[in-house]
Amino acid sequence: LTLVYPMPTWANRDCVKLSPCGQSEGNSNLTRISIPSSNSDDRTSCNPDGTCLCQAPDRHAVGIGSTAACHLIYKENMTYIDESLKAIGIAFLVVQLLASAIAISWTIVYRKKNVVRMSQPIFLVVVAVGCTVLSLSIIPLSVEADYRYQQDPYTGELLLSKPNNEIVGADIACMAAPWLFGIGFIVAFSALFAKIHRLCKIMIASQSCRRINVAPKDVMIIMLVLLVLETTILLVWQLVAPLQWERTVLSTDVNAYPTKSVGKCQTSPTEDLIYFIIPFCVLNMGCLLYALYLSFVTRNLVHSMNLSEGMWITASMTGIFQILLLGIPVLFIVSNDANAFYFVKVCLVFIVSMSVTLFIFLPKMYGLYFDIPHGRSTARFSTVVDMEAGGSRRSSVFSLSTRNARSNTAAAIVEDAVRSGRIIIDKSKRRNE
Repeated sequence: LTLVYPMPTWANRDCVKLSPCGQSEGNSNLTRISIPSSNSDDRTSCNPDGTCLCQAPDRHAVGIGSTAACHLIYKENMTYIDESLKAIGIAFLVVQLLASAIAISWTIVYRKKNVVRMSQPIFLVVVAVGCTVLSLSIIPLSVEADYRYQQDPYTGELLLSKPNNEIVGADIACMAAPWLFGIGFIVAFSALFAKIHRLCKIMIASQSCRRINVAPKDVMIIMLVLLVLETTILLVWQLVAPLQWERTVLSTDVNAYPTKSVGKCQTSPTEDLIYFIIPFCVLNMGCLLYALYLSFVTRNLVHSMNLSEGMWITASMTGIFQILLLGIPVLFIVSNDANAFYFVKVCLVFIVSMSVTLFIFLPKMYGLYFDIPHGRSTARFSTVVDMEAGGSRRSSVFSLSTRNARSNTAAAIVEDAVRSGRIIIDKSKRRNE
């Protein structure tokens, strides 16, 4: 007869006799009995209080008495974005920043050249700045974090009384992304939209054969209205239901330990996101569609007057529309795959900003260095476009005569006026090229 002192607790007795932790063949002791194992780190034994003593560092004691056991602690897959993909995103950002810097510098250096002056240097700079701000949204898109609250290292349970201080940076990045993308997009797009809108005004004025005065301030009003609308939506979104970093558990093991999770920006509650994302998309996509409509309406004027800038503006807006039309549904499809979700987002940002930069500035650079004027008609075309763009002269106006007009369409009237020289110009304020 073996006497054990001090006497074991009933929990210790149940742990040794009944639990997976203490059961072993030929076991007769009632305290700290180890299960034989080929690996010493896998051996377990019962503590006096009835809990399991786990030797392996990747195992955690759960239960007491008959339920005492050592559970394997799985390393949770946090599905962080691959560093190689983040490097690609930063490379996209650097390329766009360089392209915008070159475009702005080129515009300032050649601001007195006709090809730049026709498009108004101030609006070319605005387009480049808008593309720069838009591309900066790649930086907050690359920010990620753990759970909002600290996690129990053994059970994976969130400790609601211990918030994660590192989450603040992720929350800021969540709202910084739509702010940078929205403001950058509307700044760049509003300048393009204003140019198409002015072409439409010229066409309408030519149909009624009246004088028209186009000035930069008319365009600035359009840009300010769109910017105020965009800022209002983003500000209300920021104040009412801002995006916050949330991590969602995708899978658990048999013991309910999280094994895989994904983090992304969400509103709280999640359903409120639709009340802000819909107005945000409606404003941007609506303006884009309306601009495409104006481009279609003025297509004959652009073709007959050889207004290449209008053609490239239409091409850039059409490209943006196609990219967003295909890219947005893809974002929803891959929303639970961190790598794919990030890559699609940075590609959308880069393609939108770079396509606008290339379509607007490359044709002008080519025209400055390689194009050769084609006689008298080219000079008159420059005069018309310069007046249409407003140039640097506040009172630049023109009128079209109806005498001997060959057609009642706007394109035919403008073309006939240019060829016959019936364009009235305020020559007193015109500078010689």
